[in-house]
Amino acid sequence: MFTNYRLWIALGVVIGLQAGSVYFAPLKRLFGTVPLTLADWAICAGIASTVLVAEELRELGLRVVPWLRSRHLPTIVERHA
Repeated sequence: MFTNYRLWIALGVVIGLQAGSVYFAPLKRLFGTVPLTLADWAICAGIASTVLVAEELRELGLRVVPWLRSRHLPTIVERHA
């Protein structure tokens, strides 16, 4: 998960730019944004994490229920590997 350092750098840059456009005064004026509340951040994190949770549950199902392995649909990564 942590082996693709370029991905983590890109993720850091995107989060930094996003936070800058919301909290840095010149960018706030340029983009017309307002700061997010803690509740807003929680909603964003909850919605964004649904894909991760769904994939982890799918993988758990493949490990726990043997007959699911025979009906396994490949993920996007597996199809292009």
